[in-house]
Formats: sequence, C-alpha cells, structure tokens
Amino acid sequence: MAVNNQTKLYFYCQKLKSEEKKYSIAVKKLQETIKILKTDQNGTKKQDPRIYQNLLEYNKTTQNIIKNKIKFAQRGLQLTTFLIKNLATKEFHRELPLWDGQPIPLCGKIPCQKEYIGSVGDLVAASIVINGQKSIILCHVKSFNQQTETYQLADYFQDLNKPPTYYLKIVKQNVIPLPSSLSTLHHPQTEFQKGDHVLAVYPNTTTFYPAQVISSPGSRSSGGNPTFNYLLHFTNDTVEQQEIYSRFVLPMFIN
Repeated sequence: MAVNNQTKLYFYCQKLKSEEKKYSIAVKKLQETIKILKTDQNGTKKQDPRIYQNLLEYNKTTQNIIKNKIKFAQRGLQLTTFLIKNLATKEFHRELPLWDGQPIPLCGKIPCQKEYIGSVGDLVAASIVINGQKSIILCHVKSFNQQTETYQLADYFQDLNKPPTYYLKIVKQNVIPLPSSLSTLHHPQTEFQKGDHVLAVYPNTTTFYPAQVISSPGSRSSGGNPTFNYLLHFTNDTVEQQEIYSRFVLPMFIN
C-alpha cells in the first residue's frame, strides 16, 4: 500500500473520531436539556433560556456531524474499496511458488487430498446456478462448515459493498481448490497433456469454460525459457488458441 494511501486512511479515521467526539458533546447538551424539561413537566415555571440554546446547538452540531461523517466515511469507503480491488487484482496475477521435488497435492493438476479443506482467502472454482444455467466461477473462501460440509464463498470480484448474506453456500463436492504450486520438472503427473479436456478461466473473465489442451507448459519450455502457460482452445471459441496460466487450468470436475 502506498504511503500516500496510508496517510489518507489515517486522515479519514482521525476525522471520523473527531466527529464522534463532537457528537458526544452534543448528546451531553441534549441530556442536560432533558433534565431541565423534566423539572417543569407542567410548564408552570418560566422557560429556562438554556433549553432553546441547547436544542439549537444540538440541531446545528448534529447536522454538521452527519454531513462530515457521511463525507469522510464515503471517501474512506471509496479508498478502501479501491485498495481491496487493487490487492485482489494483484493476487489474481500473482505467480505461484515453484516446486522441484516429488509432486505434492495441489502442485499443478494434482488434486487435493480428500480431507482437504480450503483456508480463508484461498482461491477456488465453484459450480453455481444462475437463472437455471450452471456456471463455474472463481471465488475465494470465507469459511467452511464442518457439519454441513459446505463452503461459504465470495465471487472473486464481487461488489464489495454487498452484505455477507450475499456470500454463496456451496457443498464441498462442487468446489475445487486451485493449484498452490507448480512443478519445475514439467512432469505429466503435474501437467495436462495435448488433447486433454480441461476447465479454464477465459481471458479477462473470472468464469471457467471447457477447453482442450493444444500444448502443455512442458512442451513449450525450452532451454532457459521455461513457461507455465498452456495453449488452449476453448469450446465454441472463434479464437484458435488462448494462452492461460497454469493456476487457472483445472480438470473437468464439476457434477
């Protein structure tokens, strides 16, 4: 996070705290007014000049506080939303660590172990139904319910202002974790081979579509120029081949 953004966030935070203090003072004034009014419920005493002044001061102060809180809260929300999306985009394009030993679970195409449960923040592919149509989308894990074997997921680039009730609840068998590492050995055990049918994220989207492998990363790597990108042809796509990073290429797994 840039220092400039840190400074802005701190500024908005301090401004909101300042407004909270002002509001506390205004509330105390209002409480004093209530006490004064209680002492003369029948209106028999001469009106205390403090009543009008306190009510006027509370109204004026509260109006300013509301305006300021909304202004600074909105600016803070805009900045944090931008930063979250920026971090999410960086994570989306992050390169996976490389593994040069014996293949392990979630290394390339190797599946996870049966008892595996994704951690909060992990990227997964999930099968969902939208308007009667099944889609497979990129999500990140919010939680996992052991009793119901159900994940709570968030669409990776969802509207960040939506409440937690928007999160998707997907049974474990309809969720697959993405690879967490890639093998430098380019072994067939860790890579799909030419002709294999896979699911992959289509360029500039977060949705998985069926595709066929044209060439694997291993077959495309030569000398000192290793690559971890597949060449794929997506089903019914007019583009003959697309280059897709290994992290976003999965087996045809969804029920």
